[in-house]
Amino acid sequence: MLSSFDQLTTVVSGAPMPFLQKFEPVSSSLYFHFVLRTDGAALGDEQASGLKKYITGFARRAGSRISTVSVAQNRVHILVGLSQFCALGTFVRELKLFSATFAQRKLGAENFAWCERYEAFTVSLSQIERVCSYIRRQQSLDKQESYASSWNRLSSQELY
Repeated sequence: MLSSFDQLTTVVSGAPMPFLQKFEPVSSSLYFHFVLRTDGAALGDEQASGLKKYITGFARRAGSRISTVSVAQNRVHILVGLSQFCALGTFVRELKLFSATFAQRKLGAENFAWCERYEAFTVSLSQIERVCSYIRRQQSLDKQESYASSWNRLSSQELY
């Protein structure tokens, strides 16, 4: 049995994650739009790209269907279909823990950390493409408007 530190080191090194159960994605996946905020640490373009790849790989290894990931300013947007066997809180907790460690150790972002809170929204199958489009536009939206006004548009459904 591996210790917690050995398991974490295994994840950061890119080796298989023995403690994550492997489930095949099924048609009964529930889709979620996550918004994870960083704790004031800005990532460079290369670091953001590395984090995006890591998050995509993490979700796939957890048996989830990753639709899109966007790293924008101080937050990350993710649209993922979680298997019915994957608990939302467990998925987010492990994603935040392992991706923060990866960013610090492998991407050189020593001060990188996630904020404790996050947002998670369910997405119906009919709205997946619209939410994907919204997530892909996050970097360009940041230049045009604040996150607060973008959030207000999202919550009032003007975006969709």
